[in-house]
Amino acid sequence: MHDLDLYAGRWIVVDEKGQIVAVARDGEEALRLAHSRLPKERARLYRVTAHPPHLALPRTPLHLVFTLAAPKPVWIVGGAVRDLLRDEAPHDWDFVLPQGASALARRIADSLGGVYYPLDAERDTARVLHNGLPLDFAALRGASLEEDLRLRDFTINAMALPPDGPLVDPLGGLDDLRAARLRQTSPHAFADDPVRLLRAIRLAAAHRFAIDYATWQQLCRDAALLPQTAVERIREELMQIVTLPAADLALRRMKESGLLRQALPPLDGLPRGVWNRALEHLSAAERLIAGLQRGEESTPRLLRPYRSDLLAYLAVEEEQGVSRAALIKWGTLLTAVPLQSGLDLFGKLRFARRSIRFLGAMLESYIRLADLPAAPDRRAIYRFFRQGGEAAEATVLLALAEGEHPPVAPLFEAAFRHRERVIAPPPLLDGHDLIALGIPAGPRIGRLLAALEEAQAAGEITSREEAVAFIRRHREA
Repeated sequence: MHDLDLYAGRWIVVDEKGQIVAVARDGEEALRLAHSRLPKERARLYRVTAHPPHLALPRTPLHLVFTLAAPKPVWIVGGAVRDLLRDEAPHDWDFVLPQGASALARRIADSLGGVYYPLDAERDTARVLHNGLPLDFAALRGASLEEDLRLRDFTINAMALPPDGPLVDPLGGLDDLRAARLRQTSPHAFADDPVRLLRAIRLAAAHRFAIDYATWQQLCRDAALLPQTAVERIREELMQIVTLPAADLALRRMKESGLLRQALPPLDGLPRGVWNRALEHLSAAERLIAGLQRGEESTPRLLRPYRSDLLAYLAVEEEQGVSRAALIKWGTLLTAVPLQSGLDLFGKLRFARRSIRFLGAMLESYIRLADLPAAPDRRAIYRFFRQGGEAAEATVLLALAEGEHPPVAPLFEAAFRHRERVIAPPPLLDGHDLIALGIPAGPRIGRLLAALEEAQAAGEITSREEAVAFIRRHREA
C-alpha cells in the first residue's frame, strides 16, 4: 500500500485508488476527515500497527473480533498474517485464543449476521462465513502461543499478530518470507499431516517461492505418506494446484518429488514428450482463460465477440468449488491418458458425478471434434452440440488450448447467438401429437422426435404443418 512507518499506531483511510486520504488517532475521526474531503468516494478504514513491521489492519472484521474477545487474548495467525506482510488482502482470517474459540465464533456470527459452522467441537474450532469471507477460530494447540506456532506447517504460516503488540515469530518466518523461501517448521511436519506435502508444492508455485533444501529433501522422503490423507483433502489441494497460473511448475515439482505417482498415477506414467506437451497445453489453457477474464485487449481476437457469454459459461460450477474453467484445465492433462483412466481417476478422487459427466462429455467431444468440417453446416453443428451437451463449448476451448483449430466462429455463433434456432429448436410436435397421428407408443416416438428436431435445426422444417408431413413421411422409420 505505502510505507506505513509514518502512520504507526494511527488510523488511516484509503480511497478506491489505494491512496491515503485521511489520518487520525481515532477511527471515527479519520472517517469524518475522509468524508469531508471526498464525500462521494467509498473509503476503507485501517489501523496501522504500532510495532514494526507496520501493517494496515482493516477495521472490519478485526475491530469486532478484538472487542468481543476482550479481555481474553486473541491473535491473527497463519495465512492472514503472511498475506498482510506481503501487502495483500487476506482471502480468509484465522484466529487463535486460549479457549472459548467456538463461543467467540458464534458471537461474531450473530453480530455480523453471518453463518456459524462448527468445525471440530473436540478441538474447539469453528468458522464464520460473512459475505463470502471465512473467519476461522481455534483454541491454542499446546500450552502456549509459541507451542501452537511450532506445530504449524511452514515458517511463513507460523507467525501471529496480537491486537496491539509486536509480531510473534519464533521460527524466523518473516526472514523466510522476505527471502521467498518455503521452510518446514520441523522435520516431522509432513508426517504430522501428509496433506502438507501437496500444500508445500502449491504455496511454492503460487508465490514463486524456492523450497528450502532440507524441506525439499524431507518432502521427497515423505511423499509415500500422502495416501494416509483423506481423499477429499487431497482433491482440494489438487484443485487449487491445477487452477494456479503456475500449475505447470507445481506439477513438475510433484513429478520430481514422487508426489505425482501418489496423487495422479495415470499422469506419472506418461512418456516425457507427452508429459511436457500436456503441461504446455495446461499453460495454454491458463493463458486463454486468464485472457478472457482480464479484459478485451487480452482476449484472443476470435473469442472477443463471445467474451461475456464465455465468462458466464466458465464460471458455472458443476459442484461446489469446481468450475467449468477448472475442468477445462483438467481436460488438458487428461487428454494425454486413455479416456477411462481419466474418468476413473476423477472417481477415485471423489469428484461429484456431475463433474465426472461433464469431463467425460468434454473428452469424448474432443475426440469427435476432429471429424467436424472446417465450415460445418447447421446439421453438423447441431450434432456436435447434441453429443457434447453442456460440455460442447468447453470442448472448443480445450481444442484451442491443445493447439487445434476448430471452427470457433460458427460453433460459438450457434451457441451464444442462435441456440434456439440451431441447437435447441422449440418442439413443433410432442409424443401425444405422434400418437394422434397413428404412431403407437414406444421407442419409435423418441427416434422420430429426435429426427424432427435435427431437421428443424438444419432449417429443413419451419412450421407445424411441415413437421406433420415429415412425421408422415418417416413414420415407418
